[in-house]
Amino acid sequence: MGREFLDLFEAWADSYDQSVRGYDEEYREVFANYEDILNTVASKAKSVVLEFGVGTGNLTKKLLEHGKTVYGIEPSEPMRKKALEKLGDKVSIVDGDFLQFPLPSEPVDTIASTYAFHHLTDEEKRKAIAKYGKLLNKGDKIVFADTAFRDHQTFQRAVEEARERGFHSLADDLEREYYTTLDVLTKLFEENGFTVAFTQKNAFVWVMEAVKQ
Repeated sequence: MGREFLDLFEAWADSYDQSVRGYDEEYREVFANYEDILNTVASKAKSVVLEFGVGTGNLTKKLLEHGKTVYGIEPSEPMRKKALEKLGDKVSIVDGDFLQFPLPSEPVDTIASTYAFHHLTDEEKRKAIAKYGKLLNKGDKIVFADTAFRDHQTFQRAVEEARERGFHSLADDLEREYYTTLDVLTKLFEENGFTVAFTQKNAFVWVMEAVKQ
């Protein structure tokens, strides 16, 4: 359920915001156009958002600036602490993950996340999307931004190029986690009653907007 990577992210909590600003050369391309990615997700969200993988609260902050009501889910205590330092009492952030989480006190019309869905295996992604399909009504949305690849060959090239450039941490990350392909994601959304569109934002990240039918 993604919690197998929790130690890595708890260690990353203090330096995460530096990474997204491009200070870490290995991950600079992963976080290219970061502000635009956040703004795109926030602008596509509807009114009441359940956000998974809040991290240090960067997407949450954008959602609030766009006038959304946000209920945050974050399994890492250090990350929750960083987010609450940034956001204060403007939002509720509770312990949970993509599959096990407390329901908000009101119906949500959007489920959002950035840079987190790859912590789930494809089968766990299927279970998560099926669960969200039962929470959402027709016209409601899932809006995720995450690293994904057009196909397996594109994924393999990305790993090889990272190794060739000496970006071994990035290559290890790509091989360790559960990055998937657009055709797999399309199938998972469609079989659970969503139509989905993808917009590429940099060499790694796509915004996926899935609408419940």
